[in-house]
Amino acid sequence: RKEEVLKLFRRMLRYRGAATAEQTAGRYGFSTEDAEEVLETLCGRKEAIRQERVYYHAALYKRARVRTLKNRRDEIRTCPAAAYAALLISRIRCMAPPEEALRITLPTLTGMAFPAAFWEDFLLPARVRNYREKLLDELLSTGEYFWCMEAGGKLRLENTERIDWDKEPEIPYETLSEPERMLTETLMKRGASFIQALGGASGDAPYDALFSLMEKGIVNADSFAPVRLLMNRKKIEKSVARQRAGARVKAFYTGRFDLVRALRPLSVQEQMTACFDRYLILCRETAAAFGMSWQEALSLLRVQEYTGQVRRGYFVEGLSGAQFIRKEDFEVVTARLKNPPEEIAWLNAAEPMQPFGKFLPHEQGRAFTNVPGSAAAFRNGRLAALFERQGKNLRVFEEERPEEVLRLFAEDYRRGRIYAGRKRIVVSEYPEEAAFALSESGFIHEMKDYVLYR
Repeated sequence: RKEEVLKLFRRMLRYRGAATAEQTAGRYGFSTEDAEEVLETLCGRKEAIRQERVYYHAALYKRARVRTLKNRRDEIRTCPAAAYAALLISRIRCMAPPEEALRITLPTLTGMAFPAAFWEDFLLPARVRNYREKLLDELLSTGEYFWCMEAGGKLRLENTERIDWDKEPEIPYETLSEPERMLTETLMKRGASFIQALGGASGDAPYDALFSLMEKGIVNADSFAPVRLLMNRKKIEKSVARQRAGARVKAFYTGRFDLVRALRPLSVQEQMTACFDRYLILCRETAAAFGMSWQEALSLLRVQEYTGQVRRGYFVEGLSGAQFIRKEDFEVVTARLKNPPEEIAWLNAAEPMQPFGKFLPHEQGRAFTNVPGSAAAFRNGRLAALFERQGKNLRVFEEERPEEVLRLFAEDYRRGRIYAGRKRIVVSEYPEEAAFALSESGFIHEMKDYVLYR
């Protein structure tokens, strides 16, 4: 008898449509509890699907779901790559007060390793208005973030929430010198310590040993000052003894030193969330730029599309076909892709949110190398002008209003957002038609060159 009732209810769902347990009970004279038990049995056999309090025939539900997903994908309007570039570039600069801007923008950079000089040369100045070294030092002193150096002089910032406090720091003692080993053991025993407490741990002044441990990624500090000292060490060593001593005191007496702790690995979902936060669209190219497995993400994204958590479509030209946007971001992102921000922005070519040559192909005739010595101007997401070789070479790609683009460069340069480490820009190679625009933008004509002073 039970099989007959199951067959009856299954046929009802197929030919009469979806129904609740109450509706089914009323149709066949069952109690609501008995009808619900039979319907749940069908769900357990995967012959029915319950959504909220309504039951559907499984085959019809899946067919309708596939048709709905196909219709949603067909609704998508594909936008040019420049529209996506304009959207990403518009999100770099934050107009909030400097302290708040640093807290807002820093999470988009955590987990990414860059040469140590990049952080204060262009990454943070591009995001934080009137950026000052003090801002990063104060944020690090709160313990919310920490830095860690990697091979090749690269450095990354991490949120302390990722620390796995159940694991001991992984220390390669066999590769350490005796002073390094003594410092490491002292920090292991005492925890975070000021340099005054470490003076006798290495048998001598601990500066050189700390430098070495920092470079190996074993030790960090709750200030960025030691990193600045490390980057300027060669320059400081050439100065007089008094200046060398002053630089060390300034750098090493501004915070505590500690061992770099092991991190908790991110789940696939956590990686996807971070990638969505950074790039808004998750696809093969942005996943690769983030450093995550696309195949692992894709298997989860397919399920999430089915459950309505993400939307799939061919949103941007130049990216692979399987592109996803989070449900909560869909309306805003698609609207801004259709109506991209109309603005001019100068970026260092190595900026990670500058997409061309990274996860978007260069436009024909507008290719450039993504190196820190180049600065690129984008108007509405398209390359408008380019300074190469630390500003020595200027290329202009738009004939209309080049002085507007160069005037903005002069403003950004004087504010330290572009070429922060250079006191002047000397343009020796430039198109003849750009000479007037250079003069109008504040460059001084000296001999055959155009010079801009900070």
